[in-house]
Amino acid sequence: GMLLIPDTAVIRRGQLTGVFLVDSDSRASFRLIREGKHLGARVEVLSGIREGDRYVIDPPPALVDGAKVEVSS
Repeated sequence: GMLLIPDTAVIRRGQLTGVFLVDSDSRASFRLIREGKHLGARVEVLSGIREGDRYVIDPPPALVDGAKVEVSS
């Protein structure tokens, strides 16, 4: 099936499109993705992340690679 994520999770910097994944250590790591269709407030992800990956839904502008993130379980 399609992997859909909220548009707010997607970071667009120039030619780069990605999301911040969250690892088991609650650290954010930038991961490039390929976008597909835009469906309302959600975006189809063609590649870069898999179903079940944890990512930051609404990353603050200052978030950088390797930063600790607050994760609400």
